[in-house]
Amino acid sequence: MWWSKAKYRSRSLIIFTFIIFTLKISTIDAARRIKLCPIMELPKHGFFFSGYCKHTPGSLFGLGCLTGYRLVNGDSFRECRQDGTWTGRQPKCEEIRCPQLKVHSRIIQECLPKQNNTQFRFGTQCQVKCNDTRYRLIGPRIRECLSMGRWTGYEQFCIGKYFIKK
Repeated sequence: MWWSKAKYRSRSLIIFTFIIFTLKISTIDAARRIKLCPIMELPKHGFFFSGYCKHTPGSLFGLGCLTGYRLVNGDSFRECRQDGTWTGRQPKCEEIRCPQLKVHSRIIQECLPKQNNTQFRFGTQCQVKCNDTRYRLIGPRIRECLSMGRWTGYEQFCIGKYFIKK
């Protein structure tokens, strides 16, 4: 009787080992069939904000841009497909710029940091004053280029002091 129990245990162990071995082989085969997505390239002035380590099917990650830049020509979220490709298009980070401010004839404008072009970087501050003491500035003295590519405040102008009621 002990012989039949030992024989039964031996068969059970062999069957159990066979099942485990088969599962391992099928897992290895499945892993070999999974197509990984290529490692995503980070755009210049950009950063990953979720899932950047994974490139297996179903993994999702987000891309953003550093302060002073905005995401353009692509998608902020990308997902790894089963066929080993990413959804969407690879974005770029573009520098945020504001258009040149309209400056009236009686206004002196100084912008910092100094720039020699017609568009100004995010964070640039422009200070204005009237070029003649007989005039008074109407509007904000300082305007700043914001992250949306627009200036704070509104257009300034100088008006003669004799037009201003006291």
